[in-house]
Amino acid sequence: MIKYLKSYLYDKYQTFKFKKIINKYDKNNNFVSVQNDEINKLKKNGFLILEDYIKDIDNDIGNIKNWKQFGKSLKKIKNVLITRNSIVYKILTDEKINNIIKNYLGSDGVLDYVEFQKIEINSSYKSISENWHYDNVGKRIKIFIYLNNCEKIFTKYLAETNQIFHEDYSIKGSRIKKKLIKRFIDKEVSLIPKKGNISIIDTNGYHRGVFSDKINSVNEKREMIVLEFSSKNKSSELSKISNDIGPRFVFFDKDIDFSKMLINKHFLTEFQNFYYYDQNYVNSF
Repeated sequence: MIKYLKSYLYDKYQTFKFKKIINKYDKNNNFVSVQNDEINKLKKNGFLILEDYIKDIDNDIGNIKNWKQFGKSLKKIKNVLITRNSIVYKILTDEKINNIIKNYLGSDGVLDYVEFQKIEINSSYKSISENWHYDNVGKRIKIFIYLNNCEKIFTKYLAETNQIFHEDYSIKGSRIKKKLIKRFIDKEVSLIPKKGNISIIDTNGYHRGVFSDKINSVNEKREMIVLEFSSKNKSSELSKISNDIGPRFVFFDKDIDFSKMLINKHFLTEFQNFYYYDQNYVNSF
């Protein structure tokens, strides 16, 4: 009973604090049409697909090995040093991508996180991300760079739900009941990975991962790079309560040029031959 009460009170506290911060920043950046069809599509629907955006994936990425799995996590990840020749650097310095981010999140939109991710179909592990949910930090951009074709492992998204201001911003409250999902199910889209394509989504909208195929026991995997962006000012306030937003755990080569990147230089810490980008390790730069 005491454990339940503590959990209940914490959820109420988190929602109160998060809602106040999210409304402060996100409502000031509500849907405003611009002279760009792709940005307007993203603002209206909460997702955008850029077809065949990355060329020569194999030459850029090579054969990624030594994937690591932590505990019972469904996904395997790979820690990668970002260099000038990498796909990640190309995206972070891409004028079109940066323009989309700034128009959606505001002029203070910055990089938070980079993850090389691998998920295999019919894994013995499960993820709560397979259930419909929204991320409990308000408007936030995630970019999926697909490294291979994969028809069985993908993301489902309910268009236009990105514009919702939620009543509950606790982890438990961000899991959506089927009754509510039925109201938006006619707006469901499937973001199918295609090598070289990019999907951009606002995780404030309702979405879920599809990671299993109960009918066909096929040997299929999805490999992709995930980039995460948020409002610098909003994340600096939210990160005092949660570790799920803000710059964290990214490694940059010393030869990187940061001038064309949306990055919070305050969180770059210099080590021997690289920079560590993390809000928990602050150094002037």
